[in-house]
Amino acid sequence: MIVVKDIVRRNITPLSTDLMLADAVERILASGLIGLPVVNNENKLVGFLSEQDCIAQMLSGTYHSDSRKVVADLMHREPLFVTPEESVIDIAQRMQGNKPKVYPVIQEYELLGVISRKDVLKALSEMIKSVSFA
Repeated sequence: MIVVKDIVRRNITPLSTDLMLADAVERILASGLIGLPVVNNENKLVGFLSEQDCIAQMLSGTYHSDSRKVVADLMHREPLFVTPEESVIDIAQRMQGNKPKVYPVIQEYELLGVISRKDVLKALSEMIKSVSFA
């Protein structure tokens, strides 16, 4: 059985609460993900900021020439997360519908990385292939 720690993306750069929104958007775009976890100085998960969270503020900020917002102003303060030992099948079931498409992976509240729907889909595909060829 594949578990989260087998597919976690560890090479992400999380956001900090005091990061300016424009800089956060650049990091999200560079990540190739639809959002990034927000951590404190001890790498503990404190929030999540998605593209969707940013779009309305970017429109409003452009219209009103107001670009002083920081990540803490817009982030979700109680993000859903997964742990390294959870089954990929369980996570796949949770990702159905309008649930988050990217989950922070934490252990004892410390951020280890993220997993996305694409990561889960790839893992499920590999599982099916291994069963088909066995």
